Amino acid sequence: MKKKYITLYHGTDARILSMSKEERLSYLADVDLALEYLWTIWEPICHKTVIKELRYPNGEFMGTLPISYLESIKQRFIDAGEDTLYNGLRSRVSMADWSKQGAPRYQYGALYVTGSQWKASIYARDSYAGGERGIIVYFMLKGATFLGIPLGNPDSKTYQAIQRVRSFAEAKEQEPVVVVLNDVAPEDLLSESGEPVKEPIILGDSYRYIKDVDLSLYPVEHI
Repeated sequence: MKKKYITLYHGTDARILSMSKEERLSYLADVDLALEYLWTIWEPICHKTVIKELRYPNGEFMGTLPISYLESIKQRFIDAGEDTLYNGLRSRVSMADWSKQGAPRYQYGALYVTGSQWKASIYARDSYAGGERGIIVYFMLKGATFLGIPLGNPDSKTYQAIQRVRSFAEAKEQEPVVVVLNDVAPEDLLSESGEPVKEPIILGDSYRYIKDVDLSLYPVEHI
């Protein structure tokens, strides 16, 4: 029986595709190194709570409410016009926390694909730091810089890794693209949480593509 293939899409940055396998692995190693260091900064902040006083409109004391420390510093970002940084930071810190807790959806390393070109284009525009882990690192380092938190010894490998991610994310030559994978066998897919995929493939869902492929050999669509 003829083998069944489907077409799926992967959003990325052309700069990633232009790297050799060794260059990609080197960059991802720096992303992981930077993430491990930055998580030592953000983990205690992520789990910290403070007590907020609640008052009536006339100023009379109403009571107290425990809130996350991140929520308590939100106004600092807003006052500085950094709403986007705050929202991105809070989201990515949560992603890092879920990943550390073993949430299947946030275990990285696989090639993620989707049946929706539109969804892949969104992923492509978010690939400016080299994937989801890179984005997490970028928002963490930006948040730390905003709050005046030191990023370590400038001569250390971790600091250099952080700066490599920053340089990649802030480079002017960003080029989001969608890779068209037109020969995907359904048996080479897992769900986002790592479960076997049951056909039919759902257009808007994302999947882990577990086959080792050279993306530079596939056609791309520029966004």
